[in-house]
Amino acid sequence: MKWTDEHESIRETAAKFVDNEINPFVDQWEEDGIFPAHELFKKLGDLGMLGISKPEKYGGLGLDYSYSIVFAEEMGRIQTGGVGMGIGIQTDMSTPALAKFGSEQLCNEFLVPAISGDNRTQVQMLLQLKLKQKKMVMTVLDIFY
Repeated sequence: MKWTDEHESIRETAAKFVDNEINPFVDQWEEDGIFPAHELFKKLGDLGMLGISKPEKYGGLGLDYSYSIVFAEEMGRIQTGGVGMGIGIQTDMSTPALAKFGSEQLCNEFLVPAISGDNRTQVQMLLQLKLKQKKMVMTVLDIFY
């Protein structure tokens, strides 16, 4: 991998975000038992950080995964585990399969707002999957009974 100015730009952007938008508020969020996910994800989306390695046609930056690793390294400096985990689920669990295998319709419906920070996909996708699994189980049970 060749280190580029783009890698450094992502590192600087992510580091400033952690230092200014997350770490100063961690103690309060821990005390409250919740963090302002909607606001944080929108800000990250506005910076382009939720779609670093996602296709440009869906609002991503279209960069290779080495740039996402730089971002993840900076997220590792967050002084609480839950916030970084939530961001990581959004960027590296919920959206990669959707970006790679999702139909145009699914990508437009779920990936675009996930990359922009307008929607947190991990909760929606898990709920939808649960509902689908329940329906599938019920359908299978209907067949056998």
